[in-house]
Amino acid sequence: MVDDRICGVIFLNLIGVFNADFNDYKLQFTTTLESEKFVNDGKSKVLVFKVVNSTNKDWRQVEYSIVLRDGNSIIYPKHAIDLMWKVKAQSIADLKVEMPSFESDVEVILEVSNLRGSSIFR
Repeated sequence: MVDDRICGVIFLNLIGVFNADFNDYKLQFTTTLESEKFVNDGKSKVLVFKVVNSTNKDWRQVEYSIVLRDGNSIIYPKHAIDLMWKVKAQSIADLKVEMPSFESDVEVILEVSNLRGSSIFR
Protein backbone atom coordinates (compact mmCIF):
# COMPACT_ATOMS: atom_id res chain seq x y z
CA MET A 1 0.00 0.00 0.00
CA VAL A 2 1.30 3.45 -0.91
CA ASP A 3 1.36 6.25 1.66
CA ASP A 4 -0.77 9.18 0.35
CA ARG A 5 1.59 11.75 1.86
CA ILE A 6 4.53 10.49 -0.17
CA CYS A 7 2.53 10.57 -3.42
CA GLY A 8 1.46 14.15 -2.69
CA VAL A 9 5.04 15.27 -2.20
CA ILE A 10 6.17 13.56 -5.40
CA PHE A 11 3.34 15.17 -7.37
CA LEU A 12 4.16 18.65 -6.05
CA ASN A 13 7.80 18.21 -6.98
CA LEU A 14 6.82 17.16 -10.51
CA ILE A 15 4.75 20.33 -10.91
CA GLY A 16 7.77 22.38 -9.85
CA VAL A 17 9.80 20.90 -12.71
CA PHE A 18 7.42 22.48 -15.25
CA ASN A 19 7.19 25.89 -13.55
CA ALA A 20 9.98 28.05 -15.00
CA ASP A 21 11.50 30.65 -12.68
CA PHE A 22 11.37 34.05 -14.38
CA ASN A 23 14.49 35.29 -12.59
CA ASP A 24 16.52 32.71 -14.54
CA TYR A 25 15.25 34.19 -17.83
CA LYS A 26 14.78 37.88 -17.00
CA LEU A 27 17.81 39.07 -19.00
CA GLN A 28 16.39 37.44 -22.14
CA PHE A 29 13.51 39.94 -22.26
CA THR A 30 13.60 43.46 -23.68
CA THR A 31 10.96 46.16 -23.50
CA THR A 32 10.52 49.34 -25.51
CA LEU A 33 7.87 52.02 -25.42
CA GLU A 34 6.19 51.87 -28.84
CA SER A 35 3.41 54.44 -28.57
CA GLU A 36 1.48 56.85 -26.35
CA LYS A 37 -2.14 57.83 -26.97
CA PHE A 38 -4.32 60.28 -25.06
CA VAL A 39 -7.70 58.88 -23.91
CA ASN A 40 -10.55 60.09 -21.67
CA ASP A 41 -10.46 63.63 -23.09
CA GLY A 42 -6.73 63.89 -22.44
CA LYS A 43 -6.94 62.87 -18.76
CA SER A 44 -5.12 59.58 -19.36
CA LYS A 45 -2.58 58.05 -21.70
CA VAL A 46 -2.42 54.51 -22.99
CA LEU A 47 1.18 53.39 -23.27
CA VAL A 48 1.99 50.45 -25.53
CA PHE A 49 5.20 48.58 -24.75
CA LYS A 50 6.74 45.95 -27.01
CA VAL A 51 7.95 42.98 -24.95
CA VAL A 52 10.42 40.71 -26.74
CA ASN A 53 10.72 37.17 -25.39
CA SER A 54 14.03 35.65 -26.51
CA THR A 55 13.54 32.49 -24.45
CA ASN A 56 12.31 29.11 -25.64
CA LYS A 57 9.41 29.22 -23.16
CA ASP A 58 5.88 30.58 -23.25
CA TRP A 59 5.05 33.03 -20.45
CA ARG A 60 1.87 34.51 -18.98
CA GLN A 61 0.51 36.71 -16.19
CA VAL A 62 2.89 39.65 -16.33
CA GLU A 63 3.67 41.56 -13.12
CA TYR A 64 5.25 44.92 -13.76
CA SER A 65 6.12 48.35 -12.40
CA ILE A 66 6.07 51.63 -14.29
CA VAL A 67 7.66 54.79 -12.97
CA LEU A 68 7.26 58.25 -14.47
CA ARG A 69 10.33 60.39 -13.68
CA ASP A 70 11.21 64.01 -14.14
CA GLY A 71 14.94 64.09 -13.50
CA ASN A 72 15.47 62.48 -10.10
CA SER A 73 11.86 63.00 -9.01
CA ILE A 74 9.31 60.21 -9.24
CA ILE A 75 6.08 61.72 -10.52
CA TYR A 76 3.93 58.60 -10.57
CA PRO A 77 4.60 54.95 -9.72
CA LYS A 78 2.34 52.04 -10.73
CA HIS A 79 2.56 48.35 -9.89
CA ALA A 80 0.13 45.92 -11.54
CA ILE A 81 -0.51 42.37 -12.68
CA ASP A 82 -2.20 41.51 -15.98
CA LEU A 83 -3.56 37.99 -15.54
CA MET A 84 -4.61 37.67 -19.19
CA TRP A 85 -1.29 38.73 -20.78
CA LYS A 86 0.70 36.08 -22.70
CA VAL A 87 3.82 35.88 -24.84
CA LYS A 88 4.92 32.85 -26.85
CA ALA A 89 8.50 31.58 -27.02
CA GLN A 90 10.79 33.56 -29.33
CA SER A 91 8.12 36.17 -30.06
CA ILE A 92 6.82 39.65 -29.28
CA ALA A 93 3.72 40.77 -27.38
CA ASP A 94 2.29 44.20 -26.64
CA LEU A 95 1.64 45.32 -23.08
CA LYS A 96 -0.92 48.14 -22.87
CA VAL A 97 -1.03 50.27 -19.74
CA GLU A 98 -3.25 53.23 -18.92
CA MET A 99 -1.61 56.01 -16.91
CA PRO A 100 -2.59 59.52 -15.85
CA SER A 101 -1.77 62.13 -18.49
CA PHE A 102 1.79 63.48 -18.26
CA GLU A 103 4.19 65.74 -20.14
CA SER A 104 5.93 64.11 -23.09
CA ASP A 105 9.45 64.85 -21.79
CA VAL A 106 8.88 62.70 -18.68
CA GLU A 107 11.00 59.53 -18.58
CA VAL A 108 8.91 56.33 -18.60
CA ILE A 109 10.53 53.27 -17.02
CA LEU A 110 8.95 49.81 -17.31
CA GLU A 111 10.28 46.88 -15.31
CA VAL A 112 8.82 43.42 -15.71
CA SER A 113 9.21 41.94 -12.23
CA ASN A 114 7.62 38.53 -12.73
CA LEU A 115 6.04 36.23 -15.29
CA ARG A 116 4.60 32.77 -14.88
CA GLY A 117 5.87 30.05 -17.12
CA SER A 118 3.21 28.21 -19.07
CA SER A 119 3.18 24.46 -18.54
CA ILE A 120 1.15 21.41 -19.46
CA PHE A 121 -0.78 21.89 -16.19
CA ARG A 122 -2.16 25.34 -17.14
